Amino acid sequence: MAKSLLVNKPFIINSFDQAKKAIQQNLGSSVSLVSSHNSTRNSGPSYFINLKNELDNIYKGLKITMWIDCGQDPGLVMNTIRHGGKNIIFSNPKINEIYEMAVIENVKMIDSISDVIDLSKN
Repeated sequence: MAKSLLVNKPFIINSFDQAKKAIQQNLGSSVSLVSSHNSTRNSGPSYFINLKNELDNIYKGLKITMWIDCGQDPGLVMNTIRHGGKNIIFSNPKINEIYEMAVIENVKMIDSISDVIDLSKN
């Protein structure tokens, strides 16, 4: 019964192996993966965008959503949008231009995701 709690919970990941582990633990037909903020800063958003594309090629029947955590860094958001990121976590509501650009580029932007399973520490 406890395993059903994993359905539709997002997984925080840092790597391809952690993403595969998240997919194995997921019980639904869709999964949300979240880059950890520090990993986005260190590896760059393109790492996670490419990771998602690779997972799409491997798991064709699974709807994978990759959220890129940019924290409060507007430069990281701009870089993510430039590299084709479509789902961004950004927690700096004072910078309206970023939100306007997201709308123009058809990017979903939220300020946080709660109730996650953190695989990034494994």
